[in-house]
Amino acid sequence: MRTNFWKKFFRGGALTFLLVSVFLFLPQAGQADETSEWQITDYQVLIKPIANDYKIRVTEKINGDFYTLHHGIYRYMPVFMKDTAFTQARLLVNDVKVTIDSGFSHPYTYSDNGQIYLKIGDPDATFSGPRLYNIDYTIVNGGWRYFEDKQEAEIYWNAVGTDWPVNIEKVSVIYDFSEWANFNLAEAPSACYTGVHGATGTDCTLRVDGQKLLVESTRLLTPGEGLTVAVAVPLHLVPRPSTWEAMIFWIKGNGLAFIPYLWLLAMIYVWFKWGKDKKDERSLVVEYTAVDQLPPATMYQVLKQRNNKDYLTAEIIYLATRKHIKIEKTEKTGFFGGKSDDYAIVLLNKNYLTDQSLAGYQVMILDLLFHHNPERFVLSEVKNVMRATPTYYQKQFSAIQKEINREVKDGQYFVLTPNVSLFITIGFLATLWFSMAFASVMNEYLIPLYLINLMIVSVLVFLIGFFGMAKYTDKGLDARWKLRGLEMYLKTAEAERFKFGELTDLFEKLLPYAIAIGLLKKWLKIMGEIYKTPPEWYNDKDFATMGMAGLAGSLNDMGNSISRAMSDARSSGSSGGGSSGGGGGGGGGGGW
Repeated sequence: MRTNFWKKFFRGGALTFLLVSVFLFLPQAGQADETSEWQITDYQVLIKPIANDYKIRVTEKINGDFYTLHHGIYRYMPVFMKDTAFTQARLLVNDVKVTIDSGFSHPYTYSDNGQIYLKIGDPDATFSGPRLYNIDYTIVNGGWRYFEDKQEAEIYWNAVGTDWPVNIEKVSVIYDFSEWANFNLAEAPSACYTGVHGATGTDCTLRVDGQKLLVESTRLLTPGEGLTVAVAVPLHLVPRPSTWEAMIFWIKGNGLAFIPYLWLLAMIYVWFKWGKDKKDERSLVVEYTAVDQLPPATMYQVLKQRNNKDYLTAEIIYLATRKHIKIEKTEKTGFFGGKSDDYAIVLLNKNYLTDQSLAGYQVMILDLLFHHNPERFVLSEVKNVMRATPTYYQKQFSAIQKEINREVKDGQYFVLTPNVSLFITIGFLATLWFSMAFASVMNEYLIPLYLINLMIVSVLVFLIGFFGMAKYTDKGLDARWKLRGLEMYLKTAEAERFKFGELTDLFEKLLPYAIAIGLLKKWLKIMGEIYKTPPEWYNDKDFATMGMAGLAGSLNDMGNSISRAMSDARSSGSSGGGSSGGGGGGGGGGGW
């Protein structure tokens, strides 16, 4: 059922977007202050760039003094730089090794999902007092950043991140270039920064000792403060990853953002397997006999694979031209005595409940029209009844649309009906959005890329599902071919064709179908040219003065009024320039 598709789609989409937005973008709680539980007495970092390579070996020695019982610590660092002024590849790390004190291997868990996370310690054991943690790892990608204009490559490393929730009494960082030939460290630009994230404090010293750069903090770092060191070397000394390696690194770092395209491939496969129609080689032929087989609402669904918002107006005209009802234009008196147009529908076929010429949903439409008054539907009266008892009309509209879908299904025009294809499409979209919400939580830094890909794939999945998934049977293909011929006839029809005898009757037979496919104004204009007196199914008090132009306008006004009233019933009820915390590395940790 697709009459209310857009309303449901955007309502559901807005709710999904709101939930995802709240889930992803709520402010994150800051690190709890753990200064009363433990502190870091000495934080040492050894950074050793590998000569003739783009990899960097890092060793961190964290001396902690624990005042209360703990299992261990956790250490994490972001995989993307937060500095928008620079471009740096995603951080990839391997060869992680954790030991304690004098080299004993220690249990830990490792994850890399938006940030590198180490949880170090034994969940079944606690301790207090001093403990030394040694963390070794290799930066495979993302340690260097390259400046073509300066012909420099730089390690801009947040050696001590700004997310530690404890005091750090002493920090020392060593950059070891001892294996580098043809490089004079003493001439290399270098800088260090201390403080909270974004601060440019320089409470640190730099000293070159041979091919080592020694950096030390000159004061205690409080919770939320860190230390960053930048060193630049000539660009030609640092090889870059090959194109193939860079591609592999990029896929490892960003591949999750392209999950939506797997859904797109799956949707395309489903379409090829169950939704793609056979090719119809026949040329279109002007055709109007199809009106003898299908009433307007089912005709439109077979032709367009969806319901139409104007189907009710088309069905009312259909019932009138087939003499089941008669339409009358009347007057109503306003609150202050003013006069305005009103419309009434008079029931002519008292035996409609047993009339085999009517489709099931047409019987239901008549029941709906004459629910308030079994003889006469007066629009102004029924509007008030609809507002007072919207639940009944909502249920009836839903039942009518289900019956239209059922009759199309029972007619065996589709292998996959529009209803089923809509269900498949919504299922694909819902699964896609929730999977990407989960992926965004796993890696928040890729959210912009997630959203771009999500929007692209959602539109493509929607187009495939909404316009191409419903698959015709052989009977359906034949019916569609005839209905496309009918559509062509309705779009090209001129008044001259209907001015003779039986052709006027043909006009009345075709009018509801023209309304169903959106040609109401065109066909009412034709109607104004061919009728000299009102048709039997329409009584207009102003015909003597307004003529057929008034009749055409009245039908248009009546259709719009009824559609608005029914719609109301249906619808009732989103090197410089650096700082502390900048560069790769960083993050922080805590005790547990």
